[in-house]
Amino acid sequence: MFYAAAIFYHISPVDQSEVIYLWEESIVLINAENEEDARFEAERIGHGHVSEYENANGVMVRTEFFCVQRIFQILNDITSGTEIFSRFLRDSEATSLLSPFDD
Repeated sequence: MFYAAAIFYHISPVDQSEVIYLWEESIVLINAENEEDARFEAERIGHGHVSEYENANGVMVRTEFFCVQRIFQILNDITSGTEIFSRFLRDSEATSLLSPFDD
């Protein structure tokens, strides 16, 4: 069975790890026997994604796993065009998602 997992990470400057200045939501495809196994695998993936790197502004930042926010079972066969993630948004959420980051 396939599942889509929404994983959240927070990104902070390495020298100010208590300051969260960016969030990342990653949707990953997981093949698992059940939702519990899918969540376990999503958490494993999330913990494995932790990294440090220099961002575009030359600042060393750390990406850290925060949580598995949701697990969705994919009910259809996976082919081109198969929906793997969908959610309803409030107007304020859509406005935020559609607003570009300030440079």
